[in-house]
Amino acid sequence: MIMSKIKIRSLGPKDEYLIKDLDPFGRIELLSLPVGFGLCALSEEDDELFMAGIVIGTIFQNDIYIEWMAVDPDRQFNQVGEGLLMEVFGLGIAKKIKYVHAMIHEDYLRKNFSAGGESFFRDHLFERETLVGDDIFVDIKTLLKNSFLSKKPDALGFVALADIPQKDRNDLLLRLNKKNEAMCAVDIMSLSRYIDYDLSVICMGDKDIMAAFLVYKSGAVLVPVYLYCLGDFLLRPIICSSFLNALAKYGKAQKIGIFQHFEGSSAVVKKVLGDWGTMRMLTASVMDYKEILKENG
Repeated sequence: MIMSKIKIRSLGPKDEYLIKDLDPFGRIELLSLPVGFGLCALSEEDDELFMAGIVIGTIFQNDIYIEWMAVDPDRQFNQVGEGLLMEVFGLGIAKKIKYVHAMIHEDYLRKNFSAGGESFFRDHLFERETLVGDDIFVDIKTLLKNSFLSKKPDALGFVALADIPQKDRNDLLLRLNKKNEAMCAVDIMSLSRYIDYDLSVICMGDKDIMAAFLVYKSGAVLVPVYLYCLGDFLLRPIICSSFLNALAKYGKAQKIGIFQHFEGSSAVVKKVLGDWGTMRMLTASVMDYKEILKENG
């Protein structure tokens, strides 16, 4: 049962300063994505409220992904983690979602974040294990030193979407959304108003789109979310063209973030950056939690 002195509410980008000790790796940036969500647990002590724990996740393709979970070390073993987890599964039930996945980061091995560790999830019905790609955050200067991107793009007619009239741009996005062979992290139409059109690049042929690379801006991080190439020869130049635009607009220190666990994103990463390692994902069924949630009201 959730302790009466623990209050759970939604977490928002404005809470960043309140949770910096619980979120040292900046996962709160995910809340600016249309698919992102966050919850925090407030501990009522001596008529004061303290930040006891957080959970940050995404809802994508009818599944919930717990990207990060942490409980204040002084407030662990007080059902803070259980309370947050039950709220997540309650969200799953409300949205008729079947599965909740927990991303197991190496960062969870740190003492302060043990409440979000593997043992916690395994103790709460997370059983099935899958290997997935890790999230990558790397500055543009480092990316452009990559041998794959070491040369400037060929003169193949790459155009930033910002230079295309809005009516034509919307038509292009609709066409790109229908490309079954594209590597796509999200439904790009739902993300269209968040896309950084200066960095998103397209290459047109005589009759059809030859290549496209779309980038989303999330706070201080750039997130590639879509890649389509009619031929591999277009891969390096279109990505390099986008990153050079990013270099000119934001500078060398700007971070590129790639969320590999979204379907298709790991393929983008492998093509661009090579094998940067993997992490594990544990999965629990929302149906298994229904009875537990009923018992806890």
